Amino acid sequence: MIDFGEYTPIYTDFQFSNRSIDRFFYRNAYPCEWSALHQWTGTSGTSVYEAILSHHSSSMAADQHMNLYWAGD
Repeated sequence: MIDFGEYTPIYTDFQFSNRSIDRFFYRNAYPCEWSALHQWTGTSGTSVYEAILSHHSSSMAADQHMNLYWAGD
């Protein structure tokens, strides 16, 4: 199971090393990038149909990179 970390900080005293990234925007973009990264790593060298990557939480745009998604309780 792959979880992107819902704890991604958005505090006012928090900064990314790349200061051009707005922390409030990136908190919403991060789940999509996280699932795309795992789709790429999980399917490099194998068929996309042979890799099952289960995601526990994500964002609306990230479903294009998933083949299994936990819908919640």
